[in-house]
Amino acid sequence: MRIRSIKPEFWRSDDIDALSIPDRLLFIGLWSYVDDNGVGLFSIKNIVGDLFAGDMLRDSNETLIRVKEGLKALFERSLIEIYSQDGNNYLAITNWGKHQRVPNPNKPRYPRPSADSETPLYLFNESLIRPHESLCTGTGEQRNRGTEEQIPPIAPQGGRSESESHEPTSEPTREFEQFWALYPNHDYPDAAVREFKRVLRRTGRERVTLPALLQGAQMLRDEHRDSRYIPAASKWLHDGGWKNEPKPRAQQRAPAASRSQQNLDHNRQVVERALALEQEQKQRQQTSKELTA
Repeated sequence: MRIRSIKPEFWRSDDIDALSIPDRLLFIGLWSYVDDNGVGLFSIKNIVGDLFAGDMLRDSNETLIRVKEGLKALFERSLIEIYSQDGNNYLAITNWGKHQRVPNPNKPRYPRPSADSETPLYLFNESLIRPHESLCTGTGEQRNRGTEEQIPPIAPQGGRSESESHEPTSEPTREFEQFWALYPNHDYPDAAVREFKRVLRRTGRERVTLPALLQGAQMLRDEHRDSRYIPAASKWLHDGGWKNEPKPRAQQRAPAASRSQQNLDHNRQVVERALALEQEQKQRQQTSKELTA
């Protein structure tokens, strides 16, 4: 997430005025979601997790519907572009330079749309706004070919690549969708689905509740800004990561005064002591005169 600015003319724009207020907020949030090139991965779970994590905890279905319909509205008004390139789906802010001036931008992480880009129109069919949309990308036939066996049961921490961040091909549950939207590392989703189901099947003293997992995922998101240092969800679930206590926030030390400021403080103290001694001496002289009078 990145710091962005909003120009005053944004609020008077006819394009923005035509949007609902929630869609305006979503559009502004996307500016922080995309990179300095104005592009981000088109991943609804990532967008919801970064921009509306609290809403997702309170009402996951309503949040998913609102964000999906908002993205559709922004796309139809040409405020964002959604396209496929090299097998990945991307979201780009249209006229990015008009909305943001980024000084010293970082190297672009994702490609801008080009003549070779394709628009995945299927993303805006009826299934986009279904309350209980599955996170699956493959068809039932593809899943029967044993695709989920290609993912290791417990994924190693770190060393992920963008090609490994994809949707699960095994069947997730509604509970897993809530957890997946919050958990910051989206590597090895199939392994995460299997481990998630295994954890929730525990009974007796080892029983784990969904709120405990959601709370743990939110805590992990709050503590870490860089998902590269967060274990894959399957490993986190296997290791009982939701049991970890939140790390205490490091106390901020007061910045050390500069040498010039230290000199000024020293000189002020010297002057104050000199004035105090002079005042004390005058007071003694006055007292002495009164006694001899």
